[in-house]
Amino acid sequence: MDAPVQNEIAWFRFGGPDVLMSNGLGAVEEIMSRVELSRIIPASANEVWAVVSDIGAVHEFHPQIVCSPITNGQARGVGAERRCELVDGSEVSERVTDWHEGRSMTIAILETAAPILDGRASFFIERALGASSRVTFTMEYVPDMGMFSGLLDALVLRRRMARLMGDVLEGLEAKVTKSVPHFGLAG
Repeated sequence: MDAPVQNEIAWFRFGGPDVLMSNGLGAVEEIMSRVELSRIIPASANEVWAVVSDIGAVHEFHPQIVCSPITNGQARGVGAERRCELVDGSEVSERVTDWHEGRSMTIAILETAAPILDGRASFFIERALGASSRVTFTMEYVPDMGMFSGLLDALVLRRRMARLMGDVLEGLEAKVTKSVPHFGLAG
């Protein structure tokens, strides 16, 4: 009688998410990557929230979005949806899945050409020293680049995501403070 086959599983850490891989005898579990950046913006939390929570106007501070119309008639709160047209001509469909008025929101990515699955972006806004606010922007996603997803995420995707998120925060600050952004030029 043959001995039962053991399902061998190996964990790899590439400076970020754990990627669970199997030998093909069992299920493969995908673990989300997470990129988080914070920025102090010299404006009140209410001023920052007024810009972030305007779902249909993300193109006014996101450097890669040309337009972002509301698609379901709901402009605020859980369930609001938009379709963002990107500068490269591709589109991203999104829906608000979590909303705490004046403090935070999470937006799920429903459709995208980007190599990600189950993506979501969150903004958290809190009062900082003086009249400033701390904005924390978090992106969570499952990379979708074949059998080398974890490695390509660690080497390429996560870095690009962090750079873009930094530009989004810079654009948000410029929009709130009515200044001019210098995308990618800040040290």
